[in-house]
Amino acid sequence: MNHRRPKNSLITLVTFFSLSVLPAANTHGASEDLLGCVHQSLGSGASWTADFNQTQHLALLSSPLQSSGRVEVNAGTIHWEMVSPIADVLMIDDQGKLTSSNGEPINHPVIANTIRLLLTLDIEGLKNTFKIAGTCAAGDWSLQLEPTDTVLAAVFSLIEIRGGATVDTVVLRTLNADFTEIRFQQPPPTAGG
Repeated sequence: MNHRRPKNSLITLVTFFSLSVLPAANTHGASEDLLGCVHQSLGSGASWTADFNQTQHLALLSSPLQSSGRVEVNAGTIHWEMVSPIADVLMIDDQGKLTSSNGEPINHPVIANTIRLLLTLDIEGLKNTFKIAGTCAAGDWSLQLEPTDTVLAAVFSLIEIRGGATVDTVVLRTLNADFTEIRFQQPPPTAGG
């Protein structure tokens, strides 16, 4: 049973990448201005912690699947802790290597690296993996990512990321029209920090 746990979390993470995308007003291409604006909005957002709520809409099910947990992004690494409906932890290092909470490697490098690119907003990595469009104004931004990587393009039609100082929402749409939305809620700042 312990061997199946990482697969359940991986399925959750993979499904995390099947979100619907809302069209953005005033959309423009992945110019350096757009990516520069997003980078500026993030400021010190390279490291962040948030609670998340994930809703998966699958055509085969009459009701969406719900899960929740906590994510910590720090120096390019990701600690993804699912709390409900099952407890599990996955870690992604700064090279995109995915491991379970017991240190067991999970061999899904394209998905793991994509998760890392999205949550750390690795601009160069995103430019190498997606056709990028979006908007950025007054500290708020939205990116629409169309996979150019053949492995990702065989699964996802579009990924949208929205935020400000950190990532607020990730929406992924699969080719079969299933989608998942993950909303991140930042904890309030602590006194003196």
